[in-house]
Amino acid sequence: MADPAQGAVNAWLFDGIITNFGDALYDRDGKTPDDIGVKAIDEHTLEMQLVHPASYFLELLRNSFPIRQDKYEEWGSEYGSAQDKIIACGPFKVESWSQNTEMVTVKNENHWNAANMKLERVNKKIIQETSTAIQAFLNVELDVTGTSDPNWQQQIEASGIANNETVPDDAPEFLMFNVADEWLSNTKIRQALSNAINREHYLQYIVKC
Repeated sequence: MADPAQGAVNAWLFDGIITNFGDALYDRDGKTPDDIGVKAIDEHTLEMQLVHPASYFLELLRNSFPIRQDKYEEWGSEYGSAQDKIIACGPFKVESWSQNTEMVTVKNENHWNAANMKLERVNKKIIQETSTAIQAFLNVELDVTGTSDPNWQQQIEASGIANNETVPDDAPEFLMFNVADEWLSNTKIRQALSNAINREHYLQYIVKC
C-alpha cells in the first residue's frame, strides 16, 4: 500500500500513523516502501511501528486484509471477483455468487471454531435501493436489514415484526489538517478547531446515533 505505483485508494489512512509510510507513499526524503515501520518478526508475527499512539489503529487494520501472493499473481485484477477466485479463512465460505443479486455462504468445516458454530448457511441479498430492501424486510423476505433513515426506522418499529438494534459504525472518524498551511501548522490552532466541535451534537444530529 505504501508503494505509489500500486495506487491504493485508502493508503492515505496510514500516512502519519505508520513510521515513514507517508514519506514512502508520496516519495519524500528518499523513503521507499522498504523503509516503513512494518516488518515480519517471524512466520506468525508482524510488527508495526507507529509515529504516535493511535487508539483507532486496530480499526483501520480491520479493512486491510492480506492476500495470497501466488493467487494474486495468477489471477491479477480478477482476484476476489468471482466465487472461484476468493481465498478466505473465516467461519463461512462462498457456495455461490450471483453478481449484484445474491451471495450464498455455508459453514466452513475447516474453521478453528466450526464445532461451536450454529449457522449452517447465510443467504445475503444484494439490494441496491434502500426502499426495496426495507420493503422486502417488511414482507418478511429478509431476516436482517439496516437503515440510518429515521423514517424507515419508525415504519419498521410500527410494524411490530422486528427488534430494533443500534449497531455502532466501525468506521473511525477523525479530522485531517494540512500542516503545511501557515495557520494549521500551529498546534494550538488545530487543537482549538478540535475543541470547537460539539461531539455530542455531531453524533445526535449529523451521525444520528
